[in-house]
Amino acid sequence: MDGFTISIVFRVISPKENYCPMCMENRIKDVLDNKAAYVKVKRGKGNIVIHIADSYKERKCKRKISKICQLLKRVFKNIEILEAEAIPFYDKIPEKLYLYRDWNEYTKEIFKYNELYLSSPIDFNDPFDCRIKVYDEDKEINELVSNAKIRCFSEKYDDILMWSHYAASHSGICIEFDAKKIKKKEIIGDFLQVRYVDKMPHYVTDKQINLKRSVSCKYINWEYEKEYRLLVRNWEKNTYHFPKEAITKVYIGCRADNERVLEICDMLESSIKIFVMKKREKEFSLKEEAVEEWLEKWEEQKKC
Repeated sequence: MDGFTISIVFRVISPKENYCPMCMENRIKDVLDNKAAYVKVKRGKGNIVIHIADSYKERKCKRKISKICQLLKRVFKNIEILEAEAIPFYDKIPEKLYLYRDWNEYTKEIFKYNELYLSSPIDFNDPFDCRIKVYDEDKEINELVSNAKIRCFSEKYDDILMWSHYAASHSGICIEFDAKKIKKKEIIGDFLQVRYVDKMPHYVTDKQINLKRSVSCKYINWEYEKEYRLLVRNWEKNTYHFPKEAITKVYIGCRADNERVLEICDMLESSIKIFVMKKREKEFSLKEEAVEEWLEKWEEQKKC
């Protein structure tokens, strides 16, 4: 299903006001002009959650959110809208995704065995990662998140901060993957684009949407990562085997020494294109140089 679903979370400041969830759901369907829409109204701990699982274009979705919020303010005398947003059903995934790594034995195993390590969200370096606001009676979302397996990627291969933080201060590598080839049919999961927010999202009534929202939500200061995540469920192993043709390029950091560049060239399959990153002289950016050009220059230097 394409398009966007709607999530609205609000708090009734005068909690003694009575309301009928079924009547509210029907009135919202009238606003949506769709009696067949899936609308669920649920009271949580102090809040009321509305989840609408139907497909809308983003602009139309925002108009409907505005109308529903107007309806809520008419029905309840005194309310506070905590969250009202359009959530995409599926994210558009780039053709290529990138993995920054130090050049060590674990990284070499990626090429040797065509395997990627899958992490649990509870092991992430940011303790606020994969968090949503939950109610006391809905804590099963925490179990869903802790049992998920995730592999993180970036949409950029030339980001200075990513090289600094995740590729051993520019002495490691960045691996380019074909996004379509990396995910096999037997993998039960989705590629999710990470959303960078300054407010933690609220729980909605659909568990799987909660899981996707939590693992794809990150504090806004991490926005430079431009991250995509492969979310894998019902997978007992901590590793995931991918077809070797999924790796298309390898970029070597600008601080890698000659010995490391030569080792990488000797180890990788000839089908993988190799580039060496270089600092631009007059700006804060990186450029890539084909390893063939690098080798020619290295041979010339040896002669001197």
